[in-house]
Amino acid sequence: FKSPTLHQVNRKLDDVCSMGQGCAVTRLWTVVGLGVLLGTPLTGLAQPSGFGQFPWGSSADVLKREVGGRCQLYTESSAYALCRGYQIRGLTVLLLRFDFVPGNSLAGYGLETRRREYNDLRKLAVERFGNPTTRTRILWFREQIFWTWTDVEAVLIEQCGEERSCLEVRTRAVIQERERRESEN
Repeated sequence: FKSPTLHQVNRKLDDVCSMGQGCAVTRLWTVVGLGVLLGTPLTGLAQPSGFGQFPWGSSADVLKREVGGRCQLYTESSAYALCRGYQIRGLTVLLLRFDFVPGNSLAGYGLETRRREYNDLRKLAVERFGNPTTRTRILWFREQIFWTWTDVEAVLIEQCGEERSCLEVRTRAVIQERERRESEN
């Protein structure tokens, strides 16, 4: 089993929403997740220790109880949980994904916003993570910003899908688990 990207999940949820199933809850969930994620500014390049006040290793049950009620829609599987409709300091997060490793513990997260909110997302990410390790630009309009620490990596992508921007934060455990799953397929 391969964990889906935010873009893949968002497209699937858009299909569900077009069928008239509970999209308000999903959108709220996503917005709340980003608020928790980027709510406390950090200085320098301190390695992220989790998602907001939830440290790496937090259980899926804790996240569901504490964050799930602030989402428009919250769904989960054994490998990840999804929150749609989450607000952080005026920024609308369309989709927030929590990644879990075996043992059901938090080991990464990703979020997706509208492309037009990229500058606000970038500002929040720099406040949270400090100055980037690396920046790249694809052509003249697609920026990618990377932060790398000993056990965690983060990437902010200006255009990760049609009219979408994404932020992915992963621990080594998530990276190793994805590599293991891919090698099995």
